[in-house]
Amino acid sequence: LIRNPFPAIPITSTWSDQPFFKQIFQEELLYLEKTIKNQLNKNLKILYILGERGCGKSALLKFFLREVCSSFKKLTPIYAKLGSSHSFTPLYNSAISWLGNDFIHKLCLRRFSRGILHGRFSDFIWDPSRAYVNLIFEGDRAKFPVFIMLLNMIRDDSKVLLGIDGLDNIFEGLSQMQRIDIIYGFNRLIDGVGEDIILFLTINNHILRWLKINRVTLESLNIRSLFSEPEVLLIKRLNLAKARELIIQFLKMYRIRDSFMDELFPFTENAIRLIHEASDELQPNR
Repeated sequence: LIRNPFPAIPITSTWSDQPFFKQIFQEELLYLEKTIKNQLNKNLKILYILGERGCGKSALLKFFLREVCSSFKKLTPIYAKLGSSHSFTPLYNSAISWLGNDFIHKLCLRRFSRGILHGRFSDFIWDPSRAYVNLIFEGDRAKFPVFIMLLNMIRDDSKVLLGIDGLDNIFEGLSQMQRIDIIYGFNRLIDGVGEDIILFLTINNHILRWLKINRVTLESLNIRSLFSEPEVLLIKRLNLAKARELIIQFLKMYRIRDSFMDELFPFTENAIRLIHEASDELQPNR
């Protein structure tokens, strides 16, 4: 090997290029792709990516939005991640960063050419770099309505797929009212775009149980029943074969070519099995 094959940044990093996700999540990616194809000409779709911590939910979501969705011309994927509380600000900031200055600038140019650009975005015509910074540092109270404006601008040209990540990281620390508030916020977001959106959320079993238990309460607030009875894609932890494939793919990146015939070297089959067993012991209680 010419260096340590395992990256210092998490393999689920938004900007990491990990082509082996196609092998690791082959079935799941095909399922999501089929879901999108069936949904492009329909209104609201909510899908939960369900799994416990460490199973790869975030990795799958980011890879699908960045790599697979790029082949759909009538689809704009957006990745948004919750912060350490139920505040909308981290979702907004991560979504704007994901879209980037160039995308928003081109979007505003198209809208301007049709004479329908909202005044809040007009600076993108005259000074796009400054406008993007202003958008990032928009006041917290204005972030939600500004984001709704942006989504409506996008959906005039394409379907919006919004992937929301990180709910499972904060949910247990929220009060009952905060939990209801965050689901109510997702519902308001859907209202803002007239249900013309596809929504993917990463969750765990605890959240799914809570949604079902509190179904009546949520529906009394006019929150859509789709939140309590959504379509669910279950992500299981890596089996031994997939764990082996993941290590092989990492090793390929930094191997001295043609030095060894054994694709696992310097690991052995027994080492992979021991690593897999040890990681299983570290999994949280279900």
